[in-house]
Amino acid sequence: MIALSLQSCVPSNKLYLFHDLKPGLQAIEREKQDNNVRIKNGDRLSITVTLLDPAQTAFFNGGATQGGNQLRRYIVRNDGTIDFPLLGRVSIAGLSVRQATDSITQSLRMYYNDPFVIINFEGRVFYISGKNGNVVEMIGERLTVPELLAQVASMSPFDERDKLWLIREENDQRKFVQIDINSKELFKSPYYYLQNNDVLYLRPSKYFSAFSPNSLLGLSLATLGTVSAILLLINNIFK
Repeated sequence: MIALSLQSCVPSNKLYLFHDLKPGLQAIEREKQDNNVRIKNGDRLSITVTLLDPAQTAFFNGGATQGGNQLRRYIVRNDGTIDFPLLGRVSIAGLSVRQATDSITQSLRMYYNDPFVIINFEGRVFYISGKNGNVVEMIGERLTVPELLAQVASMSPFDERDKLWLIREENDQRKFVQIDINSKELFKSPYYYLQNNDVLYLRPSKYFSAFSPNSLLGLSLATLGTVSAILLLINNIFK
């Protein structure tokens, strides 16, 4: 009851996501989205090559299988390159997936007719909320903050939603920023689109900490509830 009373006291601008959002239209900045998704050192990629000759296709796509499709996985080295069959060392860091695909396709055309290349990110984002943690896979080239939150679904009314921490490593630096997911300004944020290996931390408020099962107040309330139940039972027995 006490926790419910506290929840009812949480103002709407802290309780609801995008509380200040109104019906309307907003242009999607495709160029910003494309520039955000760039291949970086340490990224994991799967690259599939399809050729007219199945034997030649198998040469490029040896390794593990997934869903009936051959996949060969690559990790981008610290110098921004991967070792690709036949082509040798290929520099792809800093390119978009489309640019890397075009680059490898053009190189393969020196040896084969009509090669078909598909590059997929095998990225992941780490989400921490209180004592819970989730690893969310990046499907395709993009994952937004709302898409991440929809998958983890572990928010409490007492979480500090106006202070979602994002930790990102890029250009040999570790960046710490705060995001307000209660505000519509999130959609204009440069951190709306997440990147591979991003870490997000949603800190519980002091109310959540106070009423957690292992806190002194939480244990006291649990003990009080147990004692009340026992007294009520004794009263009913000897009534």
